[in-house]
Amino acid sequence: IFSTKVQCAECGGWYGSKVWHSNDKYRRIIYQCNNKFRKKTGCQTPHLTEYEIKEYFIKAMNRLITDNGALIAKRDALQGESEVTVEMTQSIVAENARVAQNQEDYNKRYNALVERYDKLKAEYDEVCTLISDNDARNEQMGRFITVLKEQNGVLTKFDEGLWSSLVEKLVVKSKTDVTVVFKDGTEIKAE
Repeated sequence: IFSTKVQCAECGGWYGSKVWHSNDKYRRIIYQCNNKFRKKTGCQTPHLTEYEIKEYFIKAMNRLITDNGALIAKRDALQGESEVTVEMTQSIVAENARVAQNQEDYNKRYNALVERYDKLKAEYDEVCTLISDNDARNEQMGRFITVLKEQNGVLTKFDEGLWSSLVEKLVVKSKTDVTVVFKDGTEIKAE
């Protein structure tokens, strides 16, 4: 299931399975770039075990899931902060209508609040777009959503069907720099 799914970031070649210690008790299967020992300029990317590949996938999937939750919390916080800014703006406008004050100071405070609101609104719109994009992507991943609901929103074990249906490839730079590229083009660093 990992054939042509694990790619070397250094040369673009594919990882293949290799058997280490084939004739003794330390036998194990690893995956490494097929170009690693070609010519004198072989790749320096690390080998991976099947367990590591599965763990990278699980981490990326869970990060994909939790990213949307964090975005929703951020959206709600931005909305609350925007509402407070609008109230503050309305308050200083009402105060300016009731009480004579230095118009230069008033304009500075008013413009600062309007600028703050505009920044919050832009960030709010950006977060809403990201949430919408994530929701659309999750609709495409119907089976994925069903499995997650069964597991309380967290992927705890490797699922071969999800791997095969969702993952385009895993790109390996180092053991700490692995990116999972999903079939819809989404790239998630497996951290």
